[in-house]
Amino acid sequence: MDGIIRLEDFYRSLKENLYDNIISLGHFDVVKVEDLPSASGKQAGYLRRTYYKVSLVYGHSKIHYPGITYEIEGAALVFTNPKTPYQWERISSKQEGYVCIFTRDFLIPLANPDDFTVYQSVDCSVISLTKQLASRMKSAFLEMADELKSNYRQKYDLLHYMLMEVLHQGQKNAGGRAQQLIGSNANERLSLQFLEMLERQFPIENSSQRIILSSPGDFAEKLHIHVNHLNKALREVTGSSTSALISNRLMLEAKNLLRGTRWAVNEISSSLGFDEPNHFSAFFKRHEGINPVKFRTMTD
Repeated sequence: MDGIIRLEDFYRSLKENLYDNIISLGHFDVVKVEDLPSASGKQAGYLRRTYYKVSLVYGHSKIHYPGITYEIEGAALVFTNPKTPYQWERISSKQEGYVCIFTRDFLIPLANPDDFTVYQSVDCSVISLTKQLASRMKSAFLEMADELKSNYRQKYDLLHYMLMEVLHQGQKNAGGRAQQLIGSNANERLSLQFLEMLERQFPIENSSQRIILSSPGDFAEKLHIHVNHLNKALREVTGSSTSALISNRLMLEAKNLLRGTRWAVNEISSSLGFDEPNHFSAFFKRHEGINPVKFRTMTD
């Protein structure tokens, strides 16, 4: 287990293994929430997927992202992407709905899912639905599921546009939260650029991968500004310093790698941009209170 759920892992967990919707350009499928594993409670750690999901869910549940939790009661659309790890916790025993899973290649060149605000930020990833909109979205998911079973020769071309409608409905109903991400002033735009550059370095998927930008100076140089200017902008917009934001993201990745892989600590250290393993151990202990080896032992 390397902390990443792949398509074959997803299908292996279903009540019925239906891993047969592979096409030459990407992957697309619609499954019922009732067919997903029914275990309740949090998973052992935050996990990433190698695919995108848009889910129409009914029931009481929580979705946990690093640093933020959304509680869902009633109907909601939930958008998750391969970059952001999360946990899904079922509260009520009755969970219903539909999950559309697809890969980036399925929509390219028609669209890039990363261009949709609902996949850019967890702030816009969970959208509560009115009764009317929930009914409309249910019809959309049922139509996609029915079309997927059809013999129409160009059904995947049609499914591209059906999926796009769902994504645009999510984008539209994210409302003011999506508008906030655009950045109404220079500091907001600069902060978005920084956060996108930071996140673009993750996830780390193999031990030979190494992040390039690991210090405030690295980011300031890439953005062609003075490091003090960057720090001031980030403090104004996020309330945190450049160093704190970088450290928090490194700690999240470190924990995911320690929990989800069997890589040696020195391999994880190198991947995260530390020149020496003891520097990484000191950094980890300063933030977590224990060293990486102890953390891994406690979470095994």
